[in-house]
Amino acid sequence: MGIEEAFEQFCEGNSVAGPYWDHVLGYWRASLEFPERVLFVRYEELKRETERCVKALADFLGCGFSLEEEKQGIVQGIIDLCSIESLKGLDVTKNGRFAPTESMPYTILYITARFTGRGRLVIGGIF
Repeated sequence: MGIEEAFEQFCEGNSVAGPYWDHVLGYWRASLEFPERVLFVRYEELKRETERCVKALADFLGCGFSLEEEKQGIVQGIIDLCSIESLKGLDVTKNGRFAPTESMPYTILYITARFTGRGRLVIGGIF
């Protein structure tokens, strides 16, 4: 399917997740009903209030920033690392590969994700 046809299908409400706005509305409603389980952030909000959104995400994941971390510029450091300019400079962006796996220890490749009893996604790994 070409991009034009995919766009038409999307506009007609045909997508893997069903009609897009129904999908988004479902998550928005869930975020109001279960704010401890669903964090809803709009792109415009993220662009306008990036620092507040990063702090809210950290709090939601149960690993909020301490005052000391905020004073040290950790929040801004995360924002900088996630910027388009920073992401453009990554090897994976430039050549489509994360890194040559033969030069990496096996343990760095092991990453797991699981849901806690409260429904939050926890990502961990051995590094």
